[in-house]
Amino acid sequence: MWGLFAFGIIICMLFVYLPGFFIFKSLRYSSYLSVTLAPCASISEYGLLCLIFESIEMQTSFVSLFLASLLISLVIFGTALYLGKGNLAFKAPYKHKNHQWSNLLLYIGVAVIITGYFFVKTLDGPDSFILNNDATTHLYNIRHFTETGNWSILASGSYYPQGYSELSAMLSQALGVNAPFAANILVTTLLSVVLPSSMLGFFCFLFKGNTPLIRCGSIAVLAFAGFPWFFLESNQIGPNLLGFSLLPQGLMIILIAFRCFKNKQTKIAPLVSFGIFTFSCVFTHPNTLFTLGVMLVPYCIYQIIVSDNKVHGVSTFLSKPTLILLFLLAVLAIWITCYNLPMLSSIVSFNWGPNPAESPEYTIKTLLTYSYKNPAQFFVIFLMLFGLFYAFIHREYLWIPVSILLLFFIFYAALACNGFLRQFISGFWYTAGRRIYGAICIASIPLVTMGIYLILNMLHGVLKPVCKEKKSYKTISSILVTILITITIFVPSFTLPAPTGAITTTFGYIYSSLEADNKSDNSILDQEERNFLSKVKDIVGNSKVFNLPFDGSAFAYALNGININLHHFQTNSSENGILLQKKLNEIGLNPDVKNAAKDSEIEYVLYLDSALDEGSSAFTSMVDPELWDGYLKVNDNTPGLELVLSDGDMRLYKIEDTSKN
Repeated sequence: MWGLFAFGIIICMLFVYLPGFFIFKSLRYSSYLSVTLAPCASISEYGLLCLIFESIEMQTSFVSLFLASLLISLVIFGTALYLGKGNLAFKAPYKHKNHQWSNLLLYIGVAVIITGYFFVKTLDGPDSFILNNDATTHLYNIRHFTETGNWSILASGSYYPQGYSELSAMLSQALGVNAPFAANILVTTLLSVVLPSSMLGFFCFLFKGNTPLIRCGSIAVLAFAGFPWFFLESNQIGPNLLGFSLLPQGLMIILIAFRCFKNKQTKIAPLVSFGIFTFSCVFTHPNTLFTLGVMLVPYCIYQIIVSDNKVHGVSTFLSKPTLILLFLLAVLAIWITCYNLPMLSSIVSFNWGPNPAESPEYTIKTLLTYSYKNPAQFFVIFLMLFGLFYAFIHREYLWIPVSILLLFFIFYAALACNGFLRQFISGFWYTAGRRIYGAICIASIPLVTMGIYLILNMLHGVLKPVCKEKKSYKTISSILVTILITITIFVPSFTLPAPTGAITTTFGYIYSSLEADNKSDNSILDQEERNFLSKVKDIVGNSKVFNLPFDGSAFAYALNGININLHHFQTNSSENGILLQKKLNEIGLNPDVKNAAKDSEIEYVLYLDSALDEGSSAFTSMVDPELWDGYLKVNDNTPGLELVLSDGDMRLYKIEDTSKN
C-alpha cells in the first residue's frame, strides 16, 4: 500500500506540473520558472475543462481531463513558438540569474523529510483520515466525481471551489484507490513539493538572487504551526491548503510584473500570468486571492514611494501622497464590490452563530506569541525579530511586516468583533480565525528566512578570525546554524529528569495531535466498523440506506460507495426524512412511516452503534434524542424490519415490502 502511495505522489506531480509547465514555457519563462509556476496553470485548465465537459454533457475522467489539458498546453506552446519568432512581444519576461536547480532540490529535500515525519508517519495507513464535518464534504465530492463524471465547480448547483476534489478524483481513478487515499497523496505532494517550490520561486525575486539568503528559506517554509499544519488538524480544510500552497506563485508573478514595468520589458507575460493565477483561485479557494491582495497593498505603496512619479513610463502631475490615496480608494472600492458579488455572498455572509468575541487581550496575546490553538512558537518569533531588524536595514523588505500587521487587523476583527464589522473585514475568510492565522503565518515566512540569514552572517563574523583556512568558516557556520535551527524548530516533545518532566514542543504537539486524530481505533469510525461497511456494500449494492451520520456512517459513501441518506453531520430537512427519524420504530405499524420510506426510495436501515447503548459514540452533542427518537428505539424485534447483517452492536436492516402498497 505504501509503495502505491509513493507511486501516487509521482503521478500527482505529473498531473499538477506537466500541463502548466508548457503554458508558462509558451510565455517565454525559463524552465526553472515554468516549473515553479506550473501548478496554477494546470489547475486552471482542469477547472475550465470540467466546466466545458459539464456544459456539453460529457463525462469527465482523469484520462480525458489530463490528456485534453496536456494537448491544449502543447498546442498553445507550439503556436507561441511559431508566432514568437522575431516578435518582441514574446520576449522572455525576465532575464533569470542565480536560478539554481540545486536550490529546488534543497527545498524539496528538506520538505520531504519534515512532511514524511510529521504528516505521513502520523497516518494510520495510506487511507486514514480525520473524521470531521469538512471531510464529509470533500471526501463525498471526490467519490461523487468519480461515479458521476461531473467534476464542475457548479456540480452541486451553486459555486464551490473544487480544485482539491478534482485533483484527488484524478488520483482516485488513476490509481484505483478510495477518496481518503487519494486526498492523502495530494496533501503530501502539496507539503513536500508544491508549497516549497512555490515559495522558492517567490524568494528568487524577493531576495534578488541572493543565493545564501534564498537557501535559508528551506528551513522556514514548514516552520509555522498555523500553516500548513493547523489546516490538517482536527478539521482539515484541503481546498484552502491547496490555495495557500499556490499563494507564493501569485506574489512571484507580481514581483516579476513590477520588474518588467521598470525595465521596459514585455508586459504580456506577467499580465497573462496574473490572469492565470487569478483564474486558479476560483478553483482552489477565493480567499487566496484576497490574502494576496492584502499582502500586496503595502508592496504597491512602497513601489509608489520609490517611483520617479511615472506610471508605466508616463509622467504624472499627481503627487505621491495623492497617488497613494487614490490607490487606497481603489482597493476599498474593489473590496466593497467583491463583498457584494452574488458569487461570494455565501462566503462573506457565512455565520458561525453568536460570536463569543474573544477579549482584545486574548487576541493580541495570541498574535504576539503565534499561539492560536497551538503552543506558542517563541523560537520562531525570536527568528522573526532578527528578520525584522534585517528588514529595517534593507528597507525594500519593510512592506512584509506591514502586510503581517494588516492580516493581524483582519484576525482581530474575526476574533474580537461582531456583526457587520466582523463580516466586512474578515468575511472573505469565512470569519474563521484559523484561515486568517494561516495567512499570517505564510506572510511571516520571509521574516523567518531573513532572521536565519542574519544569524548566519553574525556567526560568520565570529568564526572568521578563528578559522585558518579561507571560507571554511562559512561552511562550518552554515552547518551549525542549519542543524541548530532545524532541531530547535522541529524537535518533537521530550521528557527531562524530575522535577521538569515532560516538555511539549510545538511540533511535538502537532505530531501527537495528527497521530491521535488519524487513529481509526480512537475515532467514531473504527476499523471494525469500516470492515462492517464493506460487507454492507456487498449486500445493499446501490440501494438507498437510512443512517444516523453521527455514528461515522456519514463517510460510508466516500469509503465504500454506500448510497446513504445523509452524507454530512446534519439532520434531515425533508418532511419524509424527519418523519423517519422520529417514528422509524413504527414502520411496520404506521402506513405514513412506511410510505415515507417508499417515497424516499429507502430500502435499508444502518446502525454502526447500538441505538440503546448510551455509552456509544453515536450519543454525542450533535445528536438530538428527541429528533431521532424513532431511529434510536429500533431493535432486532422492530416490526417491518428484517435483520440481514449483524456484528457486535452493528446492524443492517432491510425494510420489508417497500416495493408493495
